[in-house]
Amino acid sequence: MYNLPFIFDECGFGWVPPEINRELLYNVSYEPASGEIKLYVLDESRSFLHKISPSGRIIRQYEAAAAGVNGTPIERSLRATFDWGDLLIDTVEGDSYYLLLEKTSPSEYVKFLTLFVEACGITRGQFVDAVNRINQRPVGNIHECCLRRTVSGVRVDVAGGGGKIYSRPFRMGNGFEPDAGTWQFLMRLYDCDMAGLADPLQHFWVATDLRSPRVVVGTQREGMLRARD
Repeated sequence: MYNLPFIFDECGFGWVPPEINRELLYNVSYEPASGEIKLYVLDESRSFLHKISPSGRIIRQYEAAAAGVNGTPIERSLRATFDWGDLLIDTVEGDSYYLLLEKTSPSEYVKFLTLFVEACGITRGQFVDAVNRINQRPVGNIHECCLRRTVSGVRVDVAGGGGKIYSRPFRMGNGFEPDAGTWQFLMRLYDCDMAGLADPLQHFWVATDLRSPRVVVGTQREGMLRARD
């Protein structure tokens, strides 16, 4: 369970409207380089998340199945068809589609990532560099990425622009080295010592933009959304 007084009061989110139930805090993202924090709080209906930025902006990120979302916009963007019984669309935020890949078959995993890289306008080498930023155990190509599941999720921007990739390095056995500030943040967030982070780290995300070296880490409160856990 999160240390709610820490994240809302000490981290500057005390202004969050009372109609947003703080007890339903699901994700917390933290950017080590800047210290920027974003919160993701489930709505009571569990059909969308309130994405809360420190600037005061609150937008909705919808659970794909509850919103009746299909993969057509992604197929148009990547110029291919996919097996949506294999690939899982998790959430949608405007023109951004978030997909989970951990349980995707090898053939669909490699196919999707290959076309995703092309659509993002980067080289495979640049993609591999991005993958290795968010995993301690490096890979050399997309096939090794598939074998080690170094990419657990992606964000596809169907209106164009760069994409984003996500790993769960501790859950998938690929490791990651948070800096000292990140460790301190996580211990305050969970109100625990290093030993107490053993279970939360299994649900720890690391993300990077494909067109910049920016890295963001994220936590997840397990058991609140079946599709993600």
